[in-house]
Amino acid sequence: MKGIHKKIFALLMVVVLFANDAEVSAAGRSFLGKNNWLFYNAEGDGSTIYDYKGVNHYSPFGLKRVANNLLAAQSVVNKKGAEFVVFFAPNKETIYSNYMPKRIKRKTTYTRYDQLYDYLTLNTDLQVAYPKEELLAYRNKYELYYPTDNHWNRKGQFIGVQELMDITDGKRVSIDDVKFRVTKSYHGDLNVLSYGKYNISCRHYTFTSKVKAKDKSKKKVLLVGDSFAGRMQTIAKRYYKKVTFCHINDFRMKKVKGYDVVVWEAVERYQDRFTRINFSRR
Repeated sequence: MKGIHKKIFALLMVVVLFANDAEVSAAGRSFLGKNNWLFYNAEGDGSTIYDYKGVNHYSPFGLKRVANNLLAAQSVVNKKGAEFVVFFAPNKETIYSNYMPKRIKRKTTYTRYDQLYDYLTLNTDLQVAYPKEELLAYRNKYELYYPTDNHWNRKGQFIGVQELMDITDGKRVSIDDVKFRVTKSYHGDLNVLSYGKYNISCRHYTFTSKVKAKDKSKKKVLLVGDSFAGRMQTIAKRYYKKVTFCHINDFRMKKVKGYDVVVWEAVERYQDRFTRINFSRR
């Protein structure tokens, strides 16, 4: 019986340790940070907590594997006459780390997305859009992600689109030079994921500036990725001649026809898709 009790105790300790590590709450899959900002416990839907802590870095083999998969994708897309861009969308926790609870400690601020970006830019000819530095530079001046939602808002999306424009056309517009207005209050998915524990509202913005002809691109862009790319298209359509979004699960290589640029986007918590999904054979 003592052996059984020890096993039960050990199992309970594992559960407690896991819960403490991921800040899991039985009340839901979101948790409260500072200033009424909600964050996502994405265990089972990516790994936001481990990304934030910096405890899930790639091995040398892992980095090379991602690079080879992306290079294969680039090769096929280029043969079809289109430019290929990889897009790294940062987690909300990475950009608004200043609102994360103090109880969640970071091993390092150098994330595995940083690690992958550095590796790809140093060891391949891939074009990688990574608006992290721009988002961090403006996070205190502007609200770039929804406090009550997992995603970036129109202001964050604007910065993402300008990062892409810099790569595809060699130009960008500063967020300081455009206008937005608050159109309504926003509930957000993190309220829903709290299973009723939280009911906090935040602002929703609309992009109101007229886009100047000199700031536009004549290119047609196919955005492939997750909901971060899907939300980007509203702003992107104002700057590119044509923009179409396709979820990565629905993408097939035949969709590339007629586009000048193919962008494969993955938010930070979904970056494993750059290894797991064989883009070139779709």
